[in-house]
Amino acid sequence: MSSSRGRFISGLTAGTGALLVRGAPAVAQPYNCFRPGPRTRATPWTKPDQKVLERKAAWSLSAADANVVKLRAAYKKMQALPQSDPHSMIAQRNMHAYYCDDCPNISTNQQIHGSYRFFPWHRAFLYFHERILGSLIGDFSLRLTYFDWEVAAHRAMPPIYTAAGQSLLHPRALPNGSPVYPASDFTIVPSMMTYVVDDFMGDAGAGGTPEAKPHDYGHTAMGDDMGVLNTAAFDPIFFCHHGNVDRMWASWQHYHPGIDPGGAYSTLRFSFWDEHKKWVSIGVADVADTTNLGYTYASFIPTTARVVKREILLQLATPSRIGPPPPPEQLSDAASVDIHLRGLAVPADEGFFLVQAVTPDGKSHDLGTFATIPHVAGGGMSMSSDLRKVNLVLAVAPEVARQIATAGTTFRIQQRSARNARSSPNLLLGQGVPKVTPARIGALSLTVR
Repeated sequence: MSSSRGRFISGLTAGTGALLVRGAPAVAQPYNCFRPGPRTRATPWTKPDQKVLERKAAWSLSAADANVVKLRAAYKKMQALPQSDPHSMIAQRNMHAYYCDDCPNISTNQQIHGSYRFFPWHRAFLYFHERILGSLIGDFSLRLTYFDWEVAAHRAMPPIYTAAGQSLLHPRALPNGSPVYPASDFTIVPSMMTYVVDDFMGDAGAGGTPEAKPHDYGHTAMGDDMGVLNTAAFDPIFFCHHGNVDRMWASWQHYHPGIDPGGAYSTLRFSFWDEHKKWVSIGVADVADTTNLGYTYASFIPTTARVVKREILLQLATPSRIGPPPPPEQLSDAASVDIHLRGLAVPADEGFFLVQAVTPDGKSHDLGTFATIPHVAGGGMSMSSDLRKVNLVLAVAPEVARQIATAGTTFRIQQRSARNARSSPNLLLGQGVPKVTPARIGALSLTVR
């Protein structure tokens, strides 16, 4: 069972934010959902006896690699299982859709995107998926791969996933050799290793920058089932893409040991089917260290060692307007400046967005882009509500920072594309007339490097 859908937005042209649309419309109904587990309390997870083995980059592996052979054999068995089996590919897809509140037939009131839940839930999801694959072939040395799209030469589908006649290949209209765009939102990945915890992981009510880019861009660029939250986990490349998202977190943890979000983060627990078809719960303390889950990564993402000279908190007169500006000398020796938009409210349910600053002289300044993944459900979570915000970091040239750090500067968001999920559930993002709305920001600051 497979689904091919939509138009594919694969990038934004430099400087303009104009969309590049690829592929052709395809008609497919979104999947309905069912509750993934029993209503009874889950049994706490216990660490199995397992070796700590490396997850490797998909681009570094050939079809003859022993782990690739295992992956293909395991996915072939998983794809053959009936929907009623919690180890089936359909059940794996459904698990992700359910906890994204992206079920067209029910409102689950669950959401593991748009907050600090994003990283630990997906790490746990990949861990149990990996264990289930191993159980299907009786070999728990199997490890998932990762799609190292921060490397320019690897910014296209890994060949082991595109070869014909094997289980890692998933139907899609986008040519397999097409690059993952926009490049700028993947080349900045090393700089994300320097972000503070709220900007990287998000907080209780807002997602972090890595989720908005490159995570969301990767989903929509690859398109088809990957391009919609409801069906994304039905494609094996989902687990390779999220392997690198998890590697981003592991790399960030390497540079920021022992740093976690505050609030209720430490109490979070998530429930999954394990490799023995047992409904278990796992906590953030269990997933904090990948070696506790039996894996490491072949390499960490290298960081750009840019020294922070100072941080400047800008006062907001309204949710979108700068009040008193900082002293001019605060920006005089900047080599680069990061703009931190904490709690930036997303103005629509889904799409590609361009953030702009408008100075008192009426000039607009493009600050950067971000994306949200399309939904097919009209359930309880609306990205435009207080449940969907992002702590977004955008890097700008010092001259741009000096121009916008002026009393009276306002911020706005251009929605470059959107899809009306309720009226047209079979279309992915379609290019339309850009919509401009004032930005609503919880806090605004500059990091001078």
